[in-house]
Amino acid sequence: MPPIRRRYTQREKLLAEVGGIVVDHMRERKNREIDLDDDFDDLEDDLEDDI
Repeated sequence: MPPIRRRYTQREKLLAEVGGIVVDHMRERKNREIDLDDDFDDLEDDLEDDI
């Protein structure tokens, strides 16, 4: 027996789209923070090398 297909309302589609955009934004932000942490670690290493 095939699964029951449900038609989504325009509002539900928009909410899902906005939710996806928010998730993408948070994922990008987290990746940027990780990149910044890596850059900061590199700077710390460079400073230690200079001292």
